[in-house]
Amino acid sequence: MKVVGCSMSGSMAPPWKTLAVILLSASLTALFLARPVGWVAAHLLCTRKAVWGGEMFRLLTGPLVHASWGHAARDLGPLLVLGLVWERALGRRCWIIVVLLSISVPALVSLIVMRELQLYFGLSAVTYGVLCAGLVLQWGAVSGAVSAAPAGQAHTWPWPVLLLLTLGVALKLVLELGMGGLLLPAGHPALPPVPLSHLAGAVCGVLTTGAYRNRSPSSLTPTTTRGYSDL
Repeated sequence: MKVVGCSMSGSMAPPWKTLAVILLSASLTALFLARPVGWVAAHLLCTRKAVWGGEMFRLLTGPLVHASWGHAARDLGPLLVLGLVWERALGRRCWIIVVLLSISVPALVSLIVMRELQLYFGLSAVTYGVLCAGLVLQWGAVSGAVSAAPAGQAHTWPWPVLLLLTLGVALKLVLELGMGGLLLPAGHPALPPVPLSHLAGAVCGVLTTGAYRNRSPSSLTPTTTRGYSDL
């Protein structure tokens, strides 16, 4: 059986890639909080000066660092839940591309648009990237554009639930952009609100998964006996 872009799977296998990102982020956050002016701050933080100075790799490393453990919990907790739900269903390549883009692109867009922003922290944009990638996957399954896993393995949500969740995410993004702030606490009082990053992460998830879903079937890898694609 072949899938269109990304596949569906009902298994709740450990989300190893998500756990790896969380472990790396928690480790860098611990190092940063232990020594706020140490090696992490000097070489990895996503600062405007460093990025515009040519150190573009900080767009990937900086968001992995969080300003406090409260900030980290707010970002990494939802990411873990989303990894459990959708990492395996999205497939390896699709998931990796979504995560890499929703780490780096929101950071870059925020630094370009918000000229007063000097420092970019956190993975909240990634949660929106993975969330919206999963929503695209679910809508594809509901509409029949994505082939489901073998009987008993696929989890396709009822469309009213999916519609409410999609509208809720869209409403939250619009409200945050309109008010120029976040509806939920940022996890650190000194963190400037960057609602644009959430929208950028969501767009990365939608476009990446949509591109995978619409790929030519002849270019796809058949699913394994466990019912998910290696894409």
